[in-house]
Amino acid sequence: MKMIHKALRFLFGYYILSCEPERKASILNFLIREEVVAPLAGECSWILSRNEARRVRELINGKKLNASLSEIQGLPRLLWEKRHRVGLLIGFILAWILVIYTSGMVWRVDISGNKEVSTETVQAELEALGLAPGAKIALIDPVSLSEAYRLSHHDIAHMDVYFVGTVAHVRVIETENGEPSPSHAPSHLVASRDAVIRSFDVHHGTLKVKEGSVVRAGEVLVSGFAEGAHENMFLRAEGRVYGEVCEDITVEIPLKTSQNIVCGTETMGIKINFLGKNINFCGNSGKMIPTCGTIVKRDILTLPNGKTLPFSVMTTTAVFYETKEYRLTEREATRLAMASLNRRLRGLLADGYLITKSTTTEITGDTCILKCRVTYVTNIAEEQEILLS
Repeated sequence: MKMIHKALRFLFGYYILSCEPERKASILNFLIREEVVAPLAGECSWILSRNEARRVRELINGKKLNASLSEIQGLPRLLWEKRHRVGLLIGFILAWILVIYTSGMVWRVDISGNKEVSTETVQAELEALGLAPGAKIALIDPVSLSEAYRLSHHDIAHMDVYFVGTVAHVRVIETENGEPSPSHAPSHLVASRDAVIRSFDVHHGTLKVKEGSVVRAGEVLVSGFAEGAHENMFLRAEGRVYGEVCEDITVEIPLKTSQNIVCGTETMGIKINFLGKNINFCGNSGKMIPTCGTIVKRDILTLPNGKTLPFSVMTTTAVFYETKEYRLTEREATRLAMASLNRRLRGLLADGYLITKSTTTEITGDTCILKCRVTYVTNIAEEQEILLS
């Protein structure tokens, strides 16, 4: 509400009433006595509307009030100061008319809930059905639109279309695959690598190993086959089997490397996107060279209340660089190799813990070679579906 008052005050103009510090008390008494609504603007100044300023000006002119009243502030003053710039005034009026005119159109389409179907695919299909930036909201029936889309796309179970202001929100619920998921089919748990069994936590299935057993990759750890008194059953084996693994890791870092150093930038083009359509505002026809990259920046314009305008500005900037070659020191190469090794260990130990680690480093020609032998415990069980004939 406060933002609305400030916006209206700026739009229709306001005045500033000010006085000397020693006169502040008398001015406050006057404002209270005359029931003048005047928000505080400063230590000894107040904001007055046009009507309130007219009453106060009469008292000041009649020397009944020892204070000063400023010229009109806000948009009227801004337009008065820029009155000689006709183009600016015309542009402001046209922009205001354009915003009012497009307030009944779709400015943006937000899609959520899709997983398998890409957002671009949904956008293209909705555009073919009439929902796209620039479409008139009054002509769109959300129920009919969602039904038409769902009937022509069997991979969509449900679609909700609703509007919040000028933004169309589309919530998609995809159809689940009717085929049985491999994760629920009968299966064994087999060893993913050679290891020594250390512990296990089995929920379903028949355990085929014991603590201390040495297993090979592909060997069945937990069977999904269960013998019954009257009939045999196949089920999905579930659980974790932790094994001690010994692994050799080698990391190689080239000593000769290069670095791109930025030596300049240049704006190659500016595009204005209005209701989904790109308009080339300005551009540089120069060709890109190999030692040049591009940065595309998109600025979305919003109002003070957070409402997105149907305009966005895309600026393409060319970044020129020169490639500098240099040689890493042994210390720098070792540090990079250790960082790479630690990243790999974090992946290996995501479901386990480290027991021992030994590393050696050597420089061979133009390469730093880091060799590491690690012993760690991790979950070695992986699911293998049982093929039933």
